[in-house]
Amino acid sequence: MIILFIVILIVLILTAKIVGGEVALSRGPRSRTVFASFDLITGQKKEMDKLDKQISYEYFFHKFLLKVKFFYIEDFLKASIVNWKFLKSFVAMLYEHKCQLDFNKLDNFKEEFFWLFNFYRESISPEFDDKKKYKELIDFLKTEYDKAIVASKKTLSSYTNNVPKLVLYYKGKIDKRLYKEKNILLLHMQYDNLEVLGFYNQCTMRYASEMKLLNKLGFIEMFASPFNRSLDLYCSMFENDKYFGALGTYEEIYKFLYDNPSYFISDMLEEKPSPKDKDKILKLCISPISNHHSQLLILNQCINLLKIRPVIISLRLSVACIIENNVFTKLKYNDFLHDYKFHDFSYNIGTNQYNDMYYNPWMALILSNHKKYNVKVPYIDNILYFPEESPYEIPKLMEKKKVEFAKLF
Repeated sequence: MIILFIVILIVLILTAKIVGGEVALSRGPRSRTVFASFDLITGQKKEMDKLDKQISYEYFFHKFLLKVKFFYIEDFLKASIVNWKFLKSFVAMLYEHKCQLDFNKLDNFKEEFFWLFNFYRESISPEFDDKKKYKELIDFLKTEYDKAIVASKKTLSSYTNNVPKLVLYYKGKIDKRLYKEKNILLLHMQYDNLEVLGFYNQCTMRYASEMKLLNKLGFIEMFASPFNRSLDLYCSMFENDKYFGALGTYEEIYKFLYDNPSYFISDMLEEKPSPKDKDKILKLCISPISNHHSQLLILNQCINLLKIRPVIISLRLSVACIIENNVFTKLKYNDFLHDYKFHDFSYNIGTNQYNDMYYNPWMALILSNHKKYNVKVPYIDNILYFPEESPYEIPKLMEKKKVEFAKLF
């Protein structure tokens, strides 16, 4: 009886470990997790395989970015300040393509390259020809990127073949703990790669008190990440950010809002009507990247939304984008511009420091069509001006700029 009891106890312990989805291999405490019944659950196996491929890609993409950085800084135009400007345009292209480069869709990158080349022509050596330099750049990028893709696939295959083929039966489900850990790893790798090339990718031109109020009012932060989001409702860059609270990517949520003009926050969350929907107007907080083409695209998308549904948009745009594209004329023609101000500082979340932007101010705009839809929004005049938070702010000078700027339109 005692022997039988011991045998049953051992079986129960082993069963518990199997049901838990993981077994520690012989060496090291819980040194490796082994999954159950992958081959039986095709969909879940594909999901895990996809995750492994993404992790492998990000590892070799990181190596690719280091080569790109060295190429731009050391070899490209032999003029450090100008090189950084060109490298910044490459970073913007990464955002546009979500770090998955398609060399058949580089029209915006190409156009910005030639614009920068002409703009900084006096600082660039006469020996350099813009067309030849662009071809040199693209050839380098394509060659090194192709190497990274090949390496990621080869290494992944080698890794997969060397993993012990110990398959356990676990109620037909994958190990959720390891799946979560791999998603966390991928999250860090993706955003770390965006920071490899620098350029204040974690800067904001928003007040802390502003974001606190927008969060209370139920605004959606359309460009954020799990690391720097300030609002409960936010969109992010990568698909797997949804596991960390993102509603989805900017593109997904914009399409949803445009295709469903009568839907609100609660519809996206598949919940009962939210108290934040009570004023029946969509509320968006949009701070796009500094790339000229991205800003123009997002501005046009804002106008498209304003034409079909009640919406308030707290928007940040560069002054250059506003002037070059005659933005004020478009907004005033449609009666979408409620108010605006010049913004002369930014805050780097990564370094916890304020940056002086007096010589390169951006524009803070409030766009709305609430009057057209007879929607009452008593807070609309309270979401643009806030108490000073940065030592670089000069409100009187920014107000003077606003008066002078208004004369242009």
